[in-house]
Amino acid sequence: MKKYLIVIMALCLIGGWPFISDADADWTGNMTVGANLTSGNTQGSAVSISGKAMQRVDDERYTIKGAFNYAEEAEQLTVRNSRGSIQYDTFITDKAYILLNIGLETDKFRNINLTTILGPGIGYQLSDNLSVEAGLAYHNKDVVVGNDEQWTTARLGMNFNKDITDTVRFNDSLKINPSLKDFGLYTLRNEADLIYAFSDKWSGKITHISQYDKAPSDGVEKMDKVLTAGLQYNF
Repeated sequence: MKKYLIVIMALCLIGGWPFISDADADWTGNMTVGANLTSGNTQGSAVSISGKAMQRVDDERYTIKGAFNYAEEAEQLTVRNSRGSIQYDTFITDKAYILLNIGLETDKFRNINLTTILGPGIGYQLSDNLSVEAGLAYHNKDVVVGNDEQWTTARLGMNFNKDITDTVRFNDSLKINPSLKDFGLYTLRNEADLIYAFSDKWSGKITHISQYDKAPSDGVEKMDKVLTAGLQYNF
């Protein structure tokens, strides 16, 4: 029953997005594409696509994120995963806000059909460069092989960005989801970007992602790390 409830809530949030956002307001964000192709002694290809869009209207803020990664070597699939999130924030003071977030992820090689994390929380904008968030979330992991898992977690987050020079920018986003049932069970994801602006619209981007699962499926490593480079378009 809990599994179906989380799916219904997720669909309601996603399906209702066009109605709660302001169609007349501008969106800001970016789209990044990275790819490589090798031949000779090693034959393979890889592509990564990611994007972010944000809209701020008065005291309300809407944020959409998505990413897709695919790679193969010697005609064998080696990477295929995707993730996305939607977050709605409403500011109750100049710096404090209430939020509702849903995150979805699928990863064949981590034995994940679909992971869904959905829940409310609160956030605080410590400065223009730093914000922190905390809340509760329902965590549902639908696996390829084995038993599905559901539990309630805390949701802790931090977002930081800093202009190092006029053309170089650093971003970091950290999310931790500790289980409230088993305090030794948690997941962690840290995404760090180094961005070099060629112009107002175009940038080069290097991203390092660390993802940790304290209790992964059998045969799956606890820690995953990936480094990607791509071309980013800003809008």
